[in-house]
Amino acid sequence: MAKHDRLPKFHELMNPLLKALHELGGSGSIEEISAKVSESLDLPEKVLSIPHDPDKSSLTEVEYRLAWARTYLKKFGLIDNSDRGVWVLVPEKREMTSVNPKEVVKAVRDKGRKERQERRPEEQGDEELPEVTESWRSRLHSILRKNCRQMLLNAS
Repeated sequence: MAKHDRLPKFHELMNPLLKALHELGGSGSIEEISAKVSESLDLPEKVLSIPHDPDKSSLTEVEYRLAWARTYLKKFGLIDNSDRGVWVLVPEKREMTSVNPKEVVKAVRDKGRKERQERRPEEQGDEELPEVTESWRSRLHSILRKNCRQMLLNAS
């Protein structure tokens, strides 16, 4: 199978997406970006027409993967969606024409991990947080026990 007959992965669409936005003058609708990316990658109709999940949406797999590429580039700080369906290059980063997709994915995932950790409380009363390796059932059981104890104490 020729390279352009292969369905690109979402991270492989990041640089074509940036290129498309540059070619569109710095902003574009989802449809405009999708058309530019498809044209630039010379994707055949048989690849472009592969449905993502026909039971749940009308998106094609390429459109779905482009949505993930946009999400990662947004979280990385290179693009933004000013209006619904309109994406723009962030003015401060407008000179960037390409990225290392692996670095983008790593940075976004690390940032997400850090944000999730910051949302967790550091301590719950006098008890330590359950070990990370502890199953979710054990953690839920621990939380429910603690809450029941607290409710009993408050009721007395």
